[in-house]
Amino acid sequence: MNNDAAPSQSAPRTVKDLALTSGTAKLFTASAPLVVWIFAITTFISALLLFLIQPMFAKMVLPILGGAPSVWAVALCFFQGALLAGYCYAHYINRHLATRYAGFVHLGVFALAMLTLPIGLPAGWREPPPGDPYLWQLGLFTVAIGLPFLAISANAPLLQAWFARTGHPQGRDPYFLYAASNLGSFIALLGYPFVLEPAFGLTALSQIWTVGFVVLALAIAICFFTLYQVGGTDNEPAAALEPNATDAAPPTWRDRLVWIGLALVPSALLVAYTTHIATDVASAPLIWVLPLSLYLLTFVFVFRDRPIVLAPLAITVAVATFLFLRWFGAVVLHVYLPTPVLLVAAGGITAAFVWVYLYGSMAPRVWLLWGQLAAVVVALLLLSQTRHDTWITTAATGVAAFFLSGLVAHRTLYEARPAARYLTQFYLFMSLGGVLGGLFAALIAPKLFSEVLEYPILLALTLACRPGVNIIGYVQSTVAVVGRALNAATPAAWVNKVADRTELLRFWVLVALGLLALYWVPAIGQRNGWTFNDYGAAAALALAFAIVVALVWRYPARQLVAGLLMCLAVVALPSSVKRGDAQRSYFGVYRVSESNDGQFHVLTHGTTLHGAQRVRDPSGQPVLNTTPTTYYHPKSPMAKSVEIVRSRLEAKGEKGRYGIVGLGTGSLICYAKEGERWRIFEIDPTVVQISSNPRNFSFIANCQPNPDIVIGDARLTLAKEPPGSYDLIIVDAFSSDAIPVHMLTADAMRMYANKLKPEGVVVLHISNRYLDLDSVLGANQPLVPELHGVLVSDDEADGSYASTTSTVGVFSKSPTMIKEFSALPGATPLTPGRMRGWTDDYSDILAPFLSRLRQ
Repeated sequence: MNNDAAPSQSAPRTVKDLALTSGTAKLFTASAPLVVWIFAITTFISALLLFLIQPMFAKMVLPILGGAPSVWAVALCFFQGALLAGYCYAHYINRHLATRYAGFVHLGVFALAMLTLPIGLPAGWREPPPGDPYLWQLGLFTVAIGLPFLAISANAPLLQAWFARTGHPQGRDPYFLYAASNLGSFIALLGYPFVLEPAFGLTALSQIWTVGFVVLALAIAICFFTLYQVGGTDNEPAAALEPNATDAAPPTWRDRLVWIGLALVPSALLVAYTTHIATDVASAPLIWVLPLSLYLLTFVFVFRDRPIVLAPLAITVAVATFLFLRWFGAVVLHVYLPTPVLLVAAGGITAAFVWVYLYGSMAPRVWLLWGQLAAVVVALLLLSQTRHDTWITTAATGVAAFFLSGLVAHRTLYEARPAARYLTQFYLFMSLGGVLGGLFAALIAPKLFSEVLEYPILLALTLACRPGVNIIGYVQSTVAVVGRALNAATPAAWVNKVADRTELLRFWVLVALGLLALYWVPAIGQRNGWTFNDYGAAAALALAFAIVVALVWRYPARQLVAGLLMCLAVVALPSSVKRGDAQRSYFGVYRVSESNDGQFHVLTHGTTLHGAQRVRDPSGQPVLNTTPTTYYHPKSPMAKSVEIVRSRLEAKGEKGRYGIVGLGTGSLICYAKEGERWRIFEIDPTVVQISSNPRNFSFIANCQPNPDIVIGDARLTLAKEPPGSYDLIIVDAFSSDAIPVHMLTADAMRMYANKLKPEGVVVLHISNRYLDLDSVLGANQPLVPELHGVLVSDDEADGSYASTTSTVGVFSKSPTMIKEFSALPGATPLTPGRMRGWTDDYSDILAPFLSRLRQ
């Protein structure tokens, strides 16, 4: 059949048909603005859904994994891996399928993903195995959200490849869509903890997300229809397109290794830094999304032809100034500086910085590089002295180093990008770097290091992401130097052949001198009787290397070496915060150390005290003392709860049954008497190993050598106990200062009530530096009407290891029991404040955090 004659044989079209066809053509021409809007809006919706599901599903998983900070670290590892799988899928169908087929395949994947909705915990995945559930969590995420996440993660590179084939003038370099995608992600991440989480429960959010997924599938179909209208579906697969003479050269493996490295370091630092701060506040979306939002914002600022530098630098200066002045007033001046004063001071300093930036002679690029260098140096310096009272300053400095390092690395990555036709390959290797970084920080580092050493290591490695740090080139040059030296007949011949000998020699001399300093300074100090106190060798050497960095900042490779040496100083040399033995598990880092006066063995989790035992008297003589200390001393609220319940039982001639959630050092078990039944619920086997070792703590060995310990999350293990079987339950299940939200919900309190006898009591330890948990319990009480409650604070503690202040919430089904507790010193009624009660479906960290700030 002659195709040219076919149109003349068709029926004549009406004027209305011609008008419709003309209108459609105007809407869907290759250069029409509507084409840009269709692809941009679809990319934006895709990013919203992609980053809404991350905190939403991780929060669903938290209760069955004990609320551990590692939950988010492993979740990030999964998300990065799934993102890589999505990019591989997008790269394959873009390269090997014609666009008309690729569109139908992608819509088919969306249809399959809809079969797994709505999002929720799948059957058979409700209880993890004992031990470290790293791989189990990855399996859970894969089964529950793997397919929907894969479908959405492929959209960014696939839609940009389709847009490039529309023939639109902006299609020659569609990287602006990537910035739009990250902007949508940024809005989603901030919208979740500040808008969606306070307003909706998890069930409602899952339904909202399901509706959004269906809308996105329709938007993808519209994009495909648009591509069809402008003739973009007639294109061959990318692999079949031969490069034109004007095309850029294809990427080499060296280029790909650079992409991987520049993506790996900030990705791993994201995981390490988030774990660092989540350990001491709470494992919750509010804490998770802030670093991730900054990470994505770095793409928005610098993944463009004209990078935005002033805004991120000004934000960093303002925040750093505010926090420094807050810390300086409290720790150095010992006065409280009002927030308005701090805001005015921070605003003035920031305005001065902006003026210097705008009217000074330094280029924006130099400002950024100097800022990142200073932030990393200060962060490493402070990290060597992280303690309970300096944690906020250290974390805030870490934010600046993390944010500015991300800007530098991603700007360097953008400048190394290939031509548009290789963009899916670029995203593929960039995503591979992100996965490798997440894999290292979330899964490998906890097994390699007994502490969170990956955090300072990665801070130092960010200096390798600066422009001009050519690691591969330096290794190759060094090999060449050695080879030429071996082959040269005389030293003069070698010198004449090596053009870069001077820089190479300086480079390796700096390495050698730094390593010698790390070895000799502690040795010299010991011979001269120097002590490594609060500002010990780690800080001194970090400052020395900071000076070296400043002197040679024009040589990026030397900056990297100096940074790595600073890192070694921080992690290898002793300081006041790195004494004793450290052990690490899925649930955090534990350290057993001696107090400064040598009188106590101390257990810390992160930077938070979790118990102590006296081992020497004030004269330094060893003692065997099993008297509970810290939060559990004989006059503490928890000790008094044991006394009150026991006195009631003894009056009736009964022996009680006691449940303890959270073992710690095992000191509470020393309150047990003969005939009583005590059962301990502990989620982490590492804690059992530490507290059962008499060289660490002898509470268990001397008070109850064969304790009844149940391993697993207490929400799951305690739920299996018979109803009405306990006289007293003490819940003390904090991980460092991070709260296990699922242990404080109204549903959890209802479960505790079910396990109590009619006059039984449950005591919830709620001491916290950052969150107003008193008001949370007050808001929960109306949701559990069968329980009556009161707050009891410790007014008799002196804040030492012997007696540490604490606050508990006491609840019972018996008003008489609560009346007895209300008569204790430090007892106050429960008040909800302006908060909404927590449930397993709803919890909001923001409200108690702001309430604590107001206090």
